[in-house]
Amino acid sequence: MKKLPAIFIFIFLNCFSALLPAQKSKADSLLAKVNYGPHDSDRVNAMNALAWMLRINEKSKASQYALKALALSEKINFKLGQAIALNTLGVISYNKGNSDLSLQYHLRSLKIREETGDKKLISNACTGIGNVYLNRGDYSMALQFYFRSLKLDEELGRKGGIAIKLGNIGIAYKEQGDMAKALEYYFKALKIDEEQKNESGIARHLSNIGIINNNQKKHKEALAYHFRALAINEKLNDKKAISAVLGNIGNVYDDQADYANSLAYFLRALKIKEEINDRYGVCIYEENIGAVYLYTNKLPEAENYLTRALALSDSLVALDLQKSSHFYLYELYERTHSYKKAYEHYVKFGQAKDSLFNDESAQEIVRAEMNFEFEKKESAARAEQQKNAGIAKAESKKQKIIIGFSVFGLLIGAVLAVFIFRALKVTRKQKNIIEQQKNFVDEKQKEILDSIRYARRIQTALITSEAYIDKNLKRLKLIKL
Repeated sequence: MKKLPAIFIFIFLNCFSALLPAQKSKADSLLAKVNYGPHDSDRVNAMNALAWMLRINEKSKASQYALKALALSEKINFKLGQAIALNTLGVISYNKGNSDLSLQYHLRSLKIREETGDKKLISNACTGIGNVYLNRGDYSMALQFYFRSLKLDEELGRKGGIAIKLGNIGIAYKEQGDMAKALEYYFKALKIDEEQKNESGIARHLSNIGIINNNQKKHKEALAYHFRALAINEKLNDKKAISAVLGNIGNVYDDQADYANSLAYFLRALKIKEEINDRYGVCIYEENIGAVYLYTNKLPEAENYLTRALALSDSLVALDLQKSSHFYLYELYERTHSYKKAYEHYVKFGQAKDSLFNDESAQEIVRAEMNFEFEKKESAARAEQQKNAGIAKAESKKQKIIIGFSVFGLLIGAVLAVFIFRALKVTRKQKNIIEQQKNFVDEKQKEILDSIRYARRIQTALITSEAYIDKNLKRLKLIKL
């Protein structure tokens, strides 16, 4: 049976909340600006606002206004107007089931927003792209864009945006089958929205937690979470959210084979989908109701709802719904022994399955291209980062070398200073010793010289002169004669 989980609540209601729901008076005011205003940015803004208001119930008109806004904003080079128009066209294409076109619009919008450098706008664009990848089953790419968006919202301190991204990440993990991770992120998101008293967010997370519990066969706990979410959404009169939660409750009862309650909640959800003109949702619930009637062997009622679902899926060109509707009708006609019709639907089921496979193959090519572009950007960013890191490392190394040489120089200087000081000290000591020795020698020399002079004076005084001796000798000789 086709499920309509709370993924749709996130994608349709919360990820593109750039504008508040407009009242009729505001719509009239915008229409006047569109029809009679000057061809400037104000007119672009009015067309974008009007397109956003009409994106759910009047998709064709919304697309026309968004395309006009895009054309005018390109003409006057109004970048923000272009980005908003592309975002709206991406949402409308998504709601129509054209994920390829939606992805192209969102990627163009992201490129323009990246040029502006506005983190909030970039974050919103990343969320939109993540939603498209999520719907296509490319959970790895969805998580890449969700985490990028989450990082930007954390840098900006956008609590509401953080809660939405955490919830979306939880959904991606849930679709991958990692229920523990999914619950971890759901409870993180729930905590933030409870702190912010964001009731619509609280309801959303409660219902998603309920889905996990149902997958884990904890049906009682699942219903408790869903009914809490339903009460909040009914208080807020949020019909789209109410219909999604009613569908989730129907799924819980269906999984328990409680077809009476399952049918009751699917019928209530279908009624609201018809009221808000959500054709894709209508198609899913008509198919679910037809499947319940088939299981309970109410074959005329099953045929009525399943043929209606098939016709609507054909008009929506929704291959996944076409495939499941043809399969249910094949089972139905086999039971009624209408073998020709059973064969026809079985063949068409196979064709839809092949077409879906081919479509998925084409999407794989697009995904590969997107992966290549993303990886190329990541590689460029890494190369730039490595370059900057290399420069920083080289500068750091240079600084370390300079500091090392400086420290080494200071150490050498200090050692030399110690040696010089010691040498000077030794020299000074030696000089003092020499001075002392010189003084001692001088004193001794003086003493010696004084002694010599004194002795000489004594000798001079005691020794008779040679002339005196000669005179006396001659006198003695004369006496002898």
